[in-house]
Amino acid sequence: WGFDPCEISYENLFRDQTIYSLFDKISAEFAEKKPYYKKIVLSCCLEIMALLSRDHIAKESSSDESSDKKAHIVRQVMRFISRNLGAKITLKSISDELKYSHFYLEHIFSELTGMSIREYLTETRIREAEKLLLGSELAVSEISERCGYSNPAAFSTAFRKKRGISPVEYRKNG
Repeated sequence: WGFDPCEISYENLFRDQTIYSLFDKISAEFAEKKPYYKKIVLSCCLEIMALLSRDHIAKESSSDESSDKKAHIVRQVMRFISRNLGAKITLKSISDELKYSHFYLEHIFSELTGMSIREYLTETRIREAEKLLLGSELAVSEISERCGYSNPAAFSTAFRKKRGISPVEYRKNG
């Protein structure tokens, strides 16, 4: 059926009455050994495998829907950050806007991107600052403000930490 049967979680399925009755039927056929009992046992086994496969595929598709929802939430976070880059952005402001708990947002975001929302925010601000440093004549203090830093010194520290040089040196080096 195109997947490893070892990947299937059987625990809940064995509580299924249909599967129980198939096992009972297999047991009875082995006990009675009437003609063609092996064929009936084989058909019961195939039916059990088909039921297990059906359940596995159903779980997989609901997992895909869950992944799509998570990806949508991550895109919403990224959009919010890009639209509000110059403003003071906190995890609380994002969670208030998107109507999810900040714990859930942080968990989903890091699960899908491999970084925290704060790390993504910082990286996005630094990338925007790089564009402005090379593509404009704005003062570093103006760039820091446009990128959401209220303090030019904090901006310079964050920039140096991420890129290894100061914003002024970055501009000079082109």
